[in-house]
Amino acid sequence: MFEYQSENSELSKHAKDSRKWLQGAIENKTFPREDYRELAELALIWLGGTLPGNRMFSFRKPGAFHAARFMSKAIYLLKMDILSERIEQDPEQRRLIHRMAIFIAIYYTKYFLRSRIASFAPQDDYKFFCEMKAFKAEDEEIANAVY
Repeated sequence: MFEYQSENSELSKHAKDSRKWLQGAIENKTFPREDYRELAELALIWLGGTLPGNRMFSFRKPGAFHAARFMSKAIYLLKMDILSERIEQDPEQRRLIHRMAIFIAIYYTKYFLRSRIASFAPQDDYKFFCEMKAFKAEDEEIANAVY
């Protein structure tokens, strides 16, 4: 789903970094919960990666609407963007979903999944803040909403 631009594109650099991190985290079976793994796998697929061992990807049925509503929304937005050719949507709705998918797959997923490790939090918060300043060039509205 992600269209990589030139090698010098900041967005493409961040996308490659996120894809590499997600690939390693999934290979190492980092996530104890299925919903965390599902989010990581969706983001990886959206970024053009493959699951370890050439495992086939399949969509899971929607699960319970749990306390981490933001995670379930991220999962559903990625699914909607991946299936955008098969789901009837008006062009504006499709554009908005794609904008959110870019933010979720490239930035949000990695930092959200790493947030449970306290030793990473200060450095990750700073990196995320700096990346959102750079992301302003791509999508000022989302970047401003984040910080």
